[in-house]
Amino acid sequence: SAATLLTPDWGFIADSPLIPPKVVHVHHGRAARWSRSGGNYRDFIDQGAVTLMLDQAVLSLKGGTLDQAWSSVFSLAAAETRLLGIKINCNNATAAADGAGTSIDAVPEPVIAVIKAFLRSGGRATNCYVFDLSTSGGYRYIATWFRNKVLAAVPGVQFRDAASNTGGAYNAATHVTWSAGYPTTPPVTRIHDLPRQCDYLVNIPIVKRHIGAGSTLGYKNHFGT
Repeated sequence: SAATLLTPDWGFIADSPLIPPKVVHVHHGRAARWSRSGGNYRDFIDQGAVTLMLDQAVLSLKGGTLDQAWSSVFSLAAAETRLLGIKINCNNATAAADGAGTSIDAVPEPVIAVIKAFLRSGGRATNCYVFDLSTSGGYRYIATWFRNKVLAAVPGVQFRDAASNTGGAYNAATHVTWSAGYPTTPPVTRIHDLPRQCDYLVNIPIVKRHIGAGSTLGYKNHFGT
């Protein structure tokens, strides 16, 4: 996979001919202004800068005007009926109101930016589901402060977390099984109905240091979905 991304002459077959891969990295020096010496990191994020970064990334990927670029991302017909699922990382969120406290966890600003782009492409807020359903255990809250910030920006958005297990059951027919080659085989991981129902699935992981892996990237954020 890395070779495919890094080698400009390679690509993947979508239709024909080969389409070269493209990855866009956008940085904004004022997006996060936490000093690391006081306060909570989540209170020092600039929504305008985050939205600008995402818009510029999509423009670079898709071209055209901003409306055209986002319409090519959310391109399915009958936009007003399509469901958008946004997977966030609430791995440390063990408290319903405060979530993860000062531990690094999901923040709402990228979520708000994605939802507003979905709306400008014809989608509806009530069809947006922000979720973390990676486990059926009693944790991974989408905290009250997180919900309130999203709803203040975009009323009507739906939330589904593993702590309350709202909005559908784990489907016994859809699950992840593990190779018997593991020294200790993990249990079968059931998959929640919600990700199966969505027309669009947006992954918002947290790239951070991690025990045993160096860093965590995007695919790990979908464990269990």
